Amino acid sequence: MKKSICGYLCGCSIGVVAAGSVIFSMSAAADDLPLSCTTVNSKGGGNNYRVDAITSGVGEFPLKVSCPIPNGVAQCTDFGYTVTSLSGATISHTLFAAAADYVIQPDPSASEDVYDPGEGSPDGFLEKAMHEKAIRFNSNATTSEAHIYVEGDVVAGATTVVVEGGKFEEFCLIAGPGNVDTQSDIWQPSTSAKDVNVLHGECDATLNYNPNGKLIGIDLSMDSIANGCITGQIPANARAAFGGEIIQNANVPDGISFGEASTIMYLPSGWAICTAAPCPGPTTYIFTY
Repeated sequence: MKKSICGYLCGCSIGVVAAGSVIFSMSAAADDLPLSCTTVNSKGGGNNYRVDAITSGVGEFPLKVSCPIPNGVAQCTDFGYTVTSLSGATISHTLFAAAADYVIQPDPSASEDVYDPGEGSPDGFLEKAMHEKAIRFNSNATTSEAHIYVEGDVVAGATTVVVEGGKFEEFCLIAGPGNVDTQSDIWQPSTSAKDVNVLHGECDATLNYNPNGKLIGIDLSMDSIANGCITGQIPANARAAFGGEIIQNANVPDGISFGEASTIMYLPSGWAICTAAPCPGPTTYIFTY
């Protein structure tokens, strides 16, 4: 196995929470990354392989595990996958993209190679990508299993997986050890948190984002909670509305104010900060079912 080297900025998630602040958590996980994908070739055809993330009994992914090789690091994050040939063709190898700064421990049960950022695998995957590293699992069967053990506690990002059998090479997108923000310039670092002061200065909050730039929760400081600030999210089967009309196709990272500046909602996530309960109020959204 080739040794991975850390320190490439574009693979890092950067938090901007102020040092010394006291945070009360109201966040919730809400990841839309696929846990299963079916590969296609460069022309959009193929469909010869299916890749499935290995989840816990309650659907959690990735899994928090003890590192397979004790080396002073106790906890690892296991990005595990099963790869299935849908045509009966033998799987020769499977490749995954991983964030450049992740330290990868070897899977002791597999034939695995990890390539440094910019080096790429022998078949050219990620050959010039300095923000990602390539991980290759060799196999000779119609089904295979791969585990990418990342040192520490990390979350899933968007990952490209390539499966090759014989002369056929196909790919798809799946949740994995990548953290590139796919909604903006892929060469920029992904921000994981942003501090805001809203509602006439009454509420100090931290907006928390997943590696794809999606708002997944809001934390309030203890002073803001004492001021009566609360957070909430519109129901999953509802859409934000203003003046009785549904707000269509909104992507408003700085929020929209509702009422007499008593609510600010961040779209399209539906997360809101309010100075009165319920948060958000029933007049700010419409059920769509």
